[in-house]
Amino acid sequence: MDWMTLLGLVGTFITVTAGILFAGAAIENYVSVTAVLITLGGSIGGMVAMQNFEVLRNFFRVLLLAFKRNNTDYFKLVATMVSFSEKARREGLLALEDDLSQISGEDEFLRVGLQLVIDGAEPEMVKQIMLSSISSMEARHEDARQMFADLSLLSPTFGLIGTLIGLILMLVSLGSGNIELIGRGMSAALLTTFYGAYLSYGVWLPIANKLERKTADEVFVREVILEGILSLQFGDNPKMMQQKLASYFPPNARNRLQRDISSLSAPSI
Repeated sequence: MDWMTLLGLVGTFITVTAGILFAGAAIENYVSVTAVLITLGGSIGGMVAMQNFEVLRNFFRVLLLAFKRNNTDYFKLVATMVSFSEKARREGLLALEDDLSQISGEDEFLRVGLQLVIDGAEPEMVKQIMLSSISSMEARHEDARQMFADLSLLSPTFGLIGTLIGLILMLVSLGSGNIELIGRGMSAALLTTFYGAYLSYGVWLPIANKLERKTADEVFVREVILEGILSLQFGDNPKMMQQKLASYFPPNARNRLQRDISSLSAPSI
């Protein structure tokens, strides 16, 4: 589990709640079913209208992805690619067919690339197919992320709508002189703005940005795999492949890769 996502969302809620308490206000004064219905219900309804069913039905699965930890072991990935290079130089590319069955379902991108190389596909064709796969993945992820970006955009807007509703109620109540109705209208006006801003910047936007970051991480992994596959097809020696893959990492990680890769045994995938 990605504890940073949970820590950030819970931390935001706690600090806002603590601010309310330190201001000397009662929490119940900030609880409003009306504000929830207008801001949350309205923004969800607007988002549903903007999306298609195929994307919407994965809403909760995508939401959970924001809390899923990236368990990719970059050192293991590089060691695996280098081990393929060593084996191919000793026994030929066809010998790598035995390794296909050891690749887990989560590494389908690696399996497809390795299968193309074994089947003798042209390097340009391999590159085109794998780049198309990356682009397609980015497009799917962007469609899913857009749901939360839309919620972030719509929540403050419906908070403003709630504010207008509250102001209308307050103005109508002025003629009657009913102080209770005036106070209720002012409360609704301010709380819907508060709810809209909090949901937008405290919940939806962080989730949308985290999903964007996770997509970037997955693209990075696939680019490393693509570089390794092409290096394998070109017949680069293991040391050359190691240097190519190490160039994708920052200097501190690159130095560690170059220093420790030789001591890593070829792991099973």
